[in-house]
Amino acid sequence: MELIFNYQETENILVDFYNLTGFRIALFDAEFQEILAYPNRLSTFCKLVRADEELQNICKQSDCVAFYHSKQSGESLCYKCHMGMTEMIVPIKTTHGIIGYVMTGQIYESGSKSDEWAAIAEYLKGKTVDLQELKRVYPTKQRLSKKQVASAFNMLQLMTCYLYQNEKVVANKNTFAYKLDRFILDNVAEDIDVNMLCREFNYQKTTFYKITNELYGLSIMKHVSQLRIQMAKHLLSNTDLPIAIIATKVGIGDYNYFSKVFKKEAKCTPREFRKNSIQ
Repeated sequence: MELIFNYQETENILVDFYNLTGFRIALFDAEFQEILAYPNRLSTFCKLVRADEELQNICKQSDCVAFYHSKQSGESLCYKCHMGMTEMIVPIKTTHGIIGYVMTGQIYESGSKSDEWAAIAEYLKGKTVDLQELKRVYPTKQRLSKKQVASAFNMLQLMTCYLYQNEKVVANKNTFAYKLDRFILDNVAEDIDVNMLCREFNYQKTTFYKITNELYGLSIMKHVSQLRIQMAKHLLSNTDLPIAIIATKVGIGDYNYFSKVFKKEAKCTPREFRKNSIQ
């Protein structure tokens, strides 16, 4: 994994942003894969829209186009998705290029709700969307003025700069953190423990604990668990593999224990995550 981040501190920043704005916010790697988000689940409104397979694909395509535009231009992007909601993408840039992105949005700007709903209903005509339920949820969507949207965009850019400049998110293949994460991910299906890692990197346990705690802000085995769940999320989002097989592939052979660990980390079951996945 080229994007290395302090899980706990980065998550705390995402939570703070959400608590302040009410916007779901996510960290993506350079390949546009979501690796951390708060909240983990999509909004009810978006889940209802994405229940239609065609709209689900349009949503994915809309996100991909935005990511590629940001990648090519190297600039932050504030745009409207196909449902007319404002989305924001800010690239995490280094002197060597873009190493990831921070994305937030699903915001309707202030305007006439009745006029907007009429346009939405017309757009969704013929789709397999529960329009009655969507209409019920629609008024609860957060709405901002253009000035508030601009302020949120500025805040997101400042937050992204903070994440990189304070080394909460970094990318360097020559760092110990990268090598350690690469080794864990390459051997994620194995029974990884501290003794194994110390042997591989030629460290005494005391020194290894100290270094890894400084790197990740949590215990090394907690970090291993988070990497397992991160990989599980990727497989759930991007493959049709049975959940039991995914559990084995990420090194947690006991299905029930895997579900328990996954729910603790992701705040939802693997099945719920797959259903609600934005990937």
